[in-house]
Amino acid sequence: MNRIKLLLLTVFLTVGISSKAQNVRGFYLQDVGDWLGITADENDILAYAQGNGFNYILLYDLGDINWTSTTEKNQLAAFIRKARTQYGIVQFGGVVEYSNYVTQKLLPYNVSRLDPLERFDVINLEFEFWVSSNVSYYCSKFLQAAGFPCTQAGAWDFAWREFKLIDDICAANGMMSEIYLGWPDQQQMQNLASRADRILLSAYRPTDVDIYLYSVRRMEDIATTPGLNSANVLTLMSAEPAFMGSWLNSHAQTVPFQTMNAALTAETRSFKQKINLQGYQWFTYKYLPKLNLCTPPATPVITVNGSTTLLPGQTVTLTATTAGGYLWSTGDQSQSITVGAGTYTVRTYSAANCFSTSDPVDLIELTTGISTTLADQITVHPNPATSTIFVKTDLPVELQLSDLTGRIVMEKMQSTSMDVSRMPRGLYYLSVFNGEDRSVHKIMLTE
Repeated sequence: MNRIKLLLLTVFLTVGISSKAQNVRGFYLQDVGDWLGITADENDILAYAQGNGFNYILLYDLGDINWTSTTEKNQLAAFIRKARTQYGIVQFGGVVEYSNYVTQKLLPYNVSRLDPLERFDVINLEFEFWVSSNVSYYCSKFLQAAGFPCTQAGAWDFAWREFKLIDDICAANGMMSEIYLGWPDQQQMQNLASRADRILLSAYRPTDVDIYLYSVRRMEDIATTPGLNSANVLTLMSAEPAFMGSWLNSHAQTVPFQTMNAALTAETRSFKQKINLQGYQWFTYKYLPKLNLCTPPATPVITVNGSTTLLPGQTVTLTATTAGGYLWSTGDQSQSITVGAGTYTVRTYSAANCFSTSDPVDLIELTTGISTTLADQITVHPNPATSTIFVKTDLPVELQLSDLTGRIVMEKMQSTSMDVSRMPRGLYYLSVFNGEDRSVHKIMLTE
């Protein structure tokens, strides 16, 4: 269904996007099997995204991933989480051709991830039913088995059925439904616009000169959808050599959207009131010129106004290095914050949405609950850990695992072990409780 979702706002707030980020700015990322799990390649991709102000990545070639492999799924989760927490990516989408891929692969993956920052939040259907030459491919792969005729009409009927199923899945699981569209007829466009949360409207041109004229009739078709309040639209361009590849060598990748947006703003016809032009999408990262439009600021340093060991109820002021903008792990956007015990980080921003993230600062509360006596009666192993953490003690204990922001990610009652095989790799705090006593241990999770 066509929904203006609170989900989108929730995602933006959850990852702490700053007021510097306005439009959706995305690119397709293909050849997953070539770079996933290779740290240098992953970081190159994400540094490019950050340096050029992208905040949405749409994963192509998901068939490259072995969805039965815990290792590959953990690598994917770590990449998505890193992109969100370190490089300013807000949304992650997956491209599919049919709904069962969502129910059999992507939805089980999402359910398996304890951390919402590791999940897909957009499902994109790519099914070019309007291209007659695709019918033979779709016939053998989908249409015959599903009982549809091997015609263009059959391809449309299959695509319409599958998108409705995908949209229902997204609505039931807090995700956004998205569809890439080229040249459907008016009725097909209206049907899809009545359900899609977002439309990627193809504008595959060699320059930006006629990008609006190329798109406007289809936007009119969208706007005439019965009962439609507004449609969320991204302008989809291609950086392939046959389209804007060479043109991008002398023009910024933001220019086509600026041209498109300016023309829509100047439009005098009433249909524009129903078109919410949210931003743009590029096909694909592989072809985009690898220019970095900004340099992240120096890594910020957090200064603590006092001791990092606090009495119960005590607070201190944390101050970040001077910068153009701030975003603390608490969500605050001022240079200084006043906080109690916990673990805190800050992002500092420069121009064009570039940012750097500080090292964490730990503020420990001294109470009777943190007991050196208890610590003497406990052994935690292995450390670093990969799959299971064991606590050796003769005492009845409860376990609590927290990440570097202080967020509790796992608890075990009356237990001396904790399965961490599905947790993102990194540094955590393990709190061991015996009644009112508590012992805290730093734990490193590694592959």
